[in-house]
Amino acid sequence: MPLILDTVEYLRRAGQDRIAVTLDLRTDHGIASLGDTLAVLRTAGWNVRFLMLDAKTDTLVKRFSETRRRHPFSSESRTLTEAIDHERHLLADVRGPGFRLRHERPPGGGAAARGSRTS
Repeated sequence: MPLILDTVEYLRRAGQDRIAVTLDLRTDHGIASLGDTLAVLRTAGWNVRFLMLDAKTDTLVKRFSETRRRHPFSSESRTLTEAIDHERHLLADVRGPGFRLRHERPPGGGAAARGSRTS
């Protein structure tokens, strides 16, 4: 992901030492090299943290159904559940070394966010 490396270098030269970057998985041609990009940044001395937001599959299915929005990876040949699985597969290599927030509903009904370090 040369654009991330170029952007980080540009911002470093501009005096920035704290940088946040967001990614859209629909650019999946670059996701395959994300792990390598994070390794390059770490080698260059950056303290890299990867944050991934997640929810249980049934929660995501319900949310997409309620909003009537299509999942970015769903299609005529890929169901919503398959699209969610595909997205998780794309992130399989990089999701482990970060901090993941997972949304879960406690038994009483209210929303709860649980964090876990997955170093």
